[in-house]
Amino acid sequence: HWNGWLGAYPEIGYAEDPGAVDVAPVSPEHFAEQAMAWAAAGARVLGGCCGTGPAHIRALRERLGR
Repeated sequence: HWNGWLGAYPEIGYAEDPGAVDVAPVSPEHFAEQAMAWAAAGARVLGGCCGTGPAHIRALRERLGR
């Protein structure tokens, strides 16, 4: 049980990765929509890893508001 901050730093993969299995590109809008569930679950630090780009973070910021 953790009482501190939670964070989410998802990797959405690359469709062009020849070694990837069942990896589909994730749109910035879908990424931001999913992030709302992370925030509702208590995540206070949200970001992205491999496969996310500026458009994903922009959509996340727009969806989160202030």
